[in-house]
Amino acid sequence: MKKTKRCKLSNGHLWAGLCLLVLACPVLVGWLVSVNVWSDLVTGNDWIGFWGGYAGAILSGAITLIVMHRTFVNGQEAQIRAEKRQLCNQITTLLSSFCIEIKAYRSKMKDLSKKAGGGKIKYADKLAYGAFTENAEKILLEVKMLLCGIDGSEVITKCMSQMIKSSNLNSKSMGDTNKERDNLINIATEFFTAYLNDK
Repeated sequence: MKKTKRCKLSNGHLWAGLCLLVLACPVLVGWLVSVNVWSDLVTGNDWIGFWGGYAGAILSGAITLIVMHRTFVNGQEAQIRAEKRQLCNQITTLLSSFCIEIKAYRSKMKDLSKKAGGGKIKYADKLAYGAFTENAEKILLEVKMLLCGIDGSEVITKCMSQMIKSSNLNSKSMGDTNKERDNLINIATEFFTAYLNDK
């Protein structure tokens, strides 16, 4: 099968051709008018009127194209900003749920630790109390999926992973959990600010 070559026009060639066409049309009309057959149909005022109408049409067409392009670009930018804000709102909701889950888990673990007298907490007690981090881990996975491929987002997921790991330590107090939460909020705020301001 024989391949055919396609002629590719660059933007420069396209604009040059368009300018040539715009300039060639009045010259062609002028030549047609100057032929003796039509000479008595056109006066000097008619020719000036033609040039005025022609220039006005070109100018109004160019302005229309510029306005359409500007509107299109602004619409795209507004859509991108709206999508970024929506993503930030989703992440904020998930981070809020994550912090609630971690705090509830830590509270349950503290109660179980007191119940066990500082000894080892039995799995049956954890099961009865519902003291597991699987909801927090599920939220972490959702956040990872939403932030996948966004530069700088790994700081949020690393902080969340660290909070899950440290929530299993009985030596941590609720004050430590609150400090970790505040740290996550600060990291997320810095990320959101940079992400929303990135063009």
